[in-house]
Amino acid sequence: MKRDEVLAEVHKMAGALLESGGECPPVLLIEDQDGDWVLCDIQMTDKLKRVWSTILPLLLREVCAKGYIMATEAWMASFPKGTEPPEELTKGKIKISDLPPDDRQEILFVVSVVKGKSVSVLTSPIRNAPSGKSLGDLTALSQEEVEGRLLVKDW
Repeated sequence: MKRDEVLAEVHKMAGALLESGGECPPVLLIEDQDGDWVLCDIQMTDKLKRVWSTILPLLLREVCAKGYIMATEAWMASFPKGTEPPEELTKGKIKISDLPPDDRQEILFVVSVVKGKSVSVLTSPIRNAPSGKSLGDLTALSQEEVEGRLLVKDW
């Protein structure tokens, strides 16, 4: 499968899970040196989040990965241009999920990395309605907009 097809399939699977009333567990797909995709079952605990940027490169090196795709539910905060995020947020005293509802949005966060070639970060809004959750379209973010402990760009 081509990378674009894998991304579309991950988005479709996540949407189906959310629409059925479930949660979307983290999905990690690793592209091995032969171009085959390996699905890894991960349980993203707070402890794993803290060490993810150390563990994932080790795993990717071990399997001689050409790249990976990871998708997980997350919170995203947006601030008007020229506006700084709250200091409590930048210093880690509060989480994005602690911000007022108007300042944050629940999203599907998707990272697609090809070693030494490209890094793509996409988001898809998770819409809440009385009938349940649904996913919006995938939108690419610019590299300057994205940082975080879940984004591993090199290994």
